[in-house]
Amino acid sequence: MKITRSLALAALLSVCAGGLMAAPPAPSISTAIAPAATRPAWLAPIFRYDVDPSTWTQADAERIQRDADAGDAQGQYFAGVLREEGLFLPRDLPGSLRYYQLAATQGNASAQASLARMLVGGWATTKDDTKAVEWNTKAAEQGNRRAVFNQGLFARRNLVTPGGETAALAFFQRSADMGLPHGALEMARHYRKQGSNSDDNEQAWTWLNKAVDLKFAPALVAIDRWCNETPDWPACVTIAPGALLAASEMGYDVAQLGLGLRLWDPTDKPAGWSEGMREQLVHTAPDTLGLDRDKPGGAQWLNRAARGGNKQAFYSIGFVLEDEKYRSTYQPSAFAIASVGTVRTCYYQATTESIPQAMMALLVNVLKAEDDNIFSPSERQTVVDYWTGKIGETGAFEQNKQWAMQSPGWRQKIGTPAPGYLTRGMGKPEDCAILPLAKEDARKAKDSQENKGQENKRRK
Repeated sequence: MKITRSLALAALLSVCAGGLMAAPPAPSISTAIAPAATRPAWLAPIFRYDVDPSTWTQADAERIQRDADAGDAQGQYFAGVLREEGLFLPRDLPGSLRYYQLAATQGNASAQASLARMLVGGWATTKDDTKAVEWNTKAAEQGNRRAVFNQGLFARRNLVTPGGETAALAFFQRSADMGLPHGALEMARHYRKQGSNSDDNEQAWTWLNKAVDLKFAPALVAIDRWCNETPDWPACVTIAPGALLAASEMGYDVAQLGLGLRLWDPTDKPAGWSEGMREQLVHTAPDTLGLDRDKPGGAQWLNRAARGGNKQAFYSIGFVLEDEKYRSTYQPSAFAIASVGTVRTCYYQATTESIPQAMMALLVNVLKAEDDNIFSPSERQTVVDYWTGKIGETGAFEQNKQWAMQSPGWRQKIGTPAPGYLTRGMGKPEDCAILPLAKEDARKAKDSQENKGQENKRRK
């Protein structure tokens, strides 16, 4: 069985829009472990809460709590923010929800919007779209820009009246006019998709620039991508060169993945600069990252993306580790050679998000590593059947005829139960990393490779 191997395959997968409604799975409230942060590191607090709690002091927090205890609606909302952020006290999502409810009941629009967000995400409560729409509508009617944007997302799902794309765009534009970058980016995407005339293109770039000016990480990734596709836009030579790096430094894992792929192999499409963009940058900004290969830098950004939970980064790291191991048979590597278990750990982490390329890579790895002694022949076949079935569930075999031809009978494998030994030999997620060799180790590896080469010549 063969698999099309391209390091940039992961970059082709859909990218999260980073909207206000998006939220990771809710943590278990009963656990003693502190719940995960609800606000992505790259998202400015002002766009999450309508206020920037990072400017608050301990004295401010104490005053806020006194106001909340006295029944002040704004104090109650701020007390909820303190607990959601885990600022000056442990993160407490149930407590945050409770204060949002108190303030929302008193008519605080920011609290109503935040309460709706928690209901949609299932944070410290059961997911409830109906109640979320009710509270969000109240906030939108008061002009809260986050709520206005979220009404657009609800309209797309026909959860509000009027619904549909036209209604959604009206909400997005209104929120953008109020200074919310999420709305500006949605407007940009709309006009970019239209693209039927020069006016649409002009509108698309205008809206995108507004989101970029607000330092919105998903917009920075978008302008990098758009400029690669249409490098003749004037802003491309000034904004695009540093856009991906800026978004990466904000902690946006999607950007970190893209930058890591570009630095690791600038010639690999679509991760690298396009020919048109590269030609411009060589003359106007020759120091731009990604024009030249920088594997150590690429490894660092890929590792950071994986540490941030980006499943596509896990897949890419698995690919890199496997590729480096293969290349090390005929040339020294500057990176530590990973074990079979580590490579599978990377691919497995990516499969938890149903990435078919990762599933296929893991399947192929299990098939070809027949001498690893991790599985018996019958166990290996069961593992292969399981992953074949999981790939079939994604629809990948129907879309990729080559894969289907190489996996006859894949339909019969769908539903194969996961064996208890599926993850045998694998490590922890943090084990999945591209680690550079120390200089001395790298020198020894090079010397060893040269000695092998000389020995081969003598034998010949």
